[in-house]
Amino acid sequence: MSQFDYKAKIDIYAPQVLRYFEQTDVGFDYSKTKGVGYIEAIDGNSYQIDLKSHQFQKFKKIVQKDPFDNAVCTEFVKNQSNQFPVSTKRGAPSKEKISGAEHSQAGYLSWREIQKKTFSSPGVKINTEQQEKISLLIFKAVLSSKTPRYDNFTQMFNDPKSGVKDIFPKLNQLESWMDSYNLQFNDIRNKPKFANDSYDVYLYDDPGNFMDYISQLVTKGGEATDNFGINFVTKKDTWDPADVWLLKTGAMEQFQAEINNPTSGIKSLIKNGILPKKAAVQQVNSLLRKYYKEHKIVGISLKKTDGKTLNYVEFNMNASEKESDLADVEFDKIQLNCEYTEKTGSFKSKTSYVFVNDGESGLSYKLAYKSNTGAGKIGNITYEFLPSSKASAFLGKVPKESLKRWLDEQINFLRSPFSNVQIQMPQGKFLPTEWNDTVQKKEEFKVKIIQAAFPKSDIKELDKYVVNLEDSFKERVNPQGAVIKSGGLGDGNSSMMQMVDFTFILALMKNLSGTNKGSDKSQLQIFLTSSYYFAQKKGFVYNFGPFGKLY
Repeated sequence: MSQFDYKAKIDIYAPQVLRYFEQTDVGFDYSKTKGVGYIEAIDGNSYQIDLKSHQFQKFKKIVQKDPFDNAVCTEFVKNQSNQFPVSTKRGAPSKEKISGAEHSQAGYLSWREIQKKTFSSPGVKINTEQQEKISLLIFKAVLSSKTPRYDNFTQMFNDPKSGVKDIFPKLNQLESWMDSYNLQFNDIRNKPKFANDSYDVYLYDDPGNFMDYISQLVTKGGEATDNFGINFVTKKDTWDPADVWLLKTGAMEQFQAEINNPTSGIKSLIKNGILPKKAAVQQVNSLLRKYYKEHKIVGISLKKTDGKTLNYVEFNMNASEKESDLADVEFDKIQLNCEYTEKTGSFKSKTSYVFVNDGESGLSYKLAYKSNTGAGKIGNITYEFLPSSKASAFLGKVPKESLKRWLDEQINFLRSPFSNVQIQMPQGKFLPTEWNDTVQKKEEFKVKIIQAAFPKSDIKELDKYVVNLEDSFKERVNPQGAVIKSGGLGDGNSSMMQMVDFTFILALMKNLSGTNKGSDKSQLQIFLTSSYYFAQKKGFVYNFGPFGKLY
């Protein structure tokens, strides 16, 4: 049973109840029902409501008032005389008394007797860009002296002049997002990092905005920024996940002036061969960190809150940080399922996991490495840290570029005991397109190494993997002789081959202690720890940019 009460979110649910009756796609049509509609009650029955009644028309008038008056609507639904008149239970021959509810009367349905779950998950989706733009409007409303003042986000949403409804008019149908935005609104002003009236400019997608400028500066192909680009990453978010930027008036121009300084600027240092491009991102990070500390330019990564607590954590503010300053995660186990369906010539699993424990936080996570193949295209597997317990939070995707850079640095060390083994980041383009003895021997060697490294992990049917893989390369025909699956590399085997390749690399790392830097930790622990921080975009030492995470 899920029922409404007289305190929770009436500004969200009352409009939904009204819309429920007024939309034909939920079973109500004025022309057919002549002013009646059905709604589910908490007793499990569906009741017919008289929509022409005085009570319902009064409810409609209150709900449609702009701006919405929370107190008036709450008082209306609490009043016993304002219950909705019921004609009959769906399918019943005559009017029946509603039983089992606290305030029910014969022939009436109270607000508390309406089944809440019907309205708790409406088919309304808000996309990432809309989420970010609404958060930016909240920052403007709370921090700027040049915007109207609101008492709360609900009031802001209901004001057409605020611009929120222009971005997403159905927001009040999403209770969890309304909770999240109300929390943002109420708590941002109380965070010490955000003094009232602190920022004057909020750039997101305006022409010439800071987001575009900084993206062009650090990404490959960024030469559009005055014929200059650090050429560090393919996507800006791989380096700094800030979704919005808060700037003081003139801060962007000051920042650009330092970048373009003819003697000390990064452009000049690169042009004159003093600073290599691969080190330039460190200079950009240091400059951004200085502007962040001076509250001139602040990048913020926005995440949905739990509706109860607003947290703000700063990342990558320590320029003297060392790799050893970041706490290690501990390897737990591997989960790899190599089960195979002979009839279709394909492997069942599309996702594998490495489980780790963060001793510092006491939380557990799993690094998912999974398929990115579909529609006939052989993609590269992706890497993402997920919670493995309800207490842990989603961390994010591991940037492949960061992963590959780290792996490239260690590749010779890993290869040294196995000089005849090809070790490289798993990618579709490296997979064999046909089966032969060389492929078989390589796959058999990988299985042997994995079995030796992870004897106690949750690995299924790895001993049958090579035989099944060979079978997956065969063509499949139906009884009439028509080809139903072409032979060679395809959707059915490419993801599993990459997952086995990645597990093989992990196995090599587990068997090796030390690095070319002299550490006595296992390569696996070092790798998983690095990946753990890559997913969070955390670590000045890893060249991630400074930002604040609001969640």
